[in-house]
Amino acid sequence: MRRKKRIVFLLLTILIFLIIIIAVLRARTPMRWAQTLKTEDVAKIEAVVHPPVNDKPYKNFTEQEIDSVVKQINQCSGRFTIKPEKPAGASFIYYITMKDGDVHMVANNGIELVIDETYYTGDEHRLNDWLNSVIGEVDSPLPDDFSFTY
Repeated sequence: MRRKKRIVFLLLTILIFLIIIIAVLRARTPMRWAQTLKTEDVAKIEAVVHPPVNDKPYKNFTEQEIDSVVKQINQCSGRFTIKPEKPAGASFIYYITMKDGDVHMVANNGIELVIDETYYTGDEHRLNDWLNSVIGEVDSPLPDDFSFTY
């Protein structure tokens, strides 16, 4: 009986360890994607700001603007968090369509960074500066055929 308890304990310990490893790897993958994103792999980047600014919450970046957006995304940093805070103010979402058809999401609520639905805490000053710059860039109403969600 004692031996069975040790085996069960050992198996549970291994299982918990594996769950932790998987969680850490999952958390690193979106951040690594953002930090290594290349302009030549991007087909389109769209931004949506919430709440809308003067009924113009949207921007479809031109080919010339995509490089600066990618450079900003490459600077993403932060620590994985499993307890995201509830944002109280403005936020933006970049929808990045890759040339291979994949669509990724990078969001900033001024408190946290969200990459493909994985939350990271970061430098709030940097996040707020980035948020304010995107709020200043949106220039269009949301297109009728726009269907992405957060």
